Amino acid sequence: DDEQFECMCRDLLVAMGLKNVHLRGKTNTPNEGVDITADEEYQAMLGHEKRIWIFQCKHTKYQIDRKDILEVPILLKKFQADRYGLFYSEVLSPATLDRIATTPSTLSSTRSTVSTHIILYPLLY
Repeated sequence: DDEQFECMCRDLLVAMGLKNVHLRGKTNTPNEGVDITADEEYQAMLGHEKRIWIFQCKHTKYQIDRKDILEVPILLKKFQADRYGLFYSEVLSPATLDRIATTPSTLSSTRSTVSTHIILYPLLY
């Protein structure tokens, strides 16, 4: 179900080393378009830095539409985030992948990449 999918995505982000990983609100309630927030800490040339991430978790058989992708820059600005991630439980269409590729600061994970991450982080499930 949707709630389990969001929890799996959260657990995956924690296993990948992101910090302050939080689900926003309850599943299927208004969350302003963002399901998970997280911080990525990394070593930069001049010291330790942090990126703020926002994630959407889409557990649906319906294809992601153009409007969803066009909202990304608005969401990044609204949440003062540096990066956007999309978890999608189905296979993204080539057109959607092209739109994501041309949208700055985005990362997508579909069923196959999530499966790969679960193999890499077996303690999840």
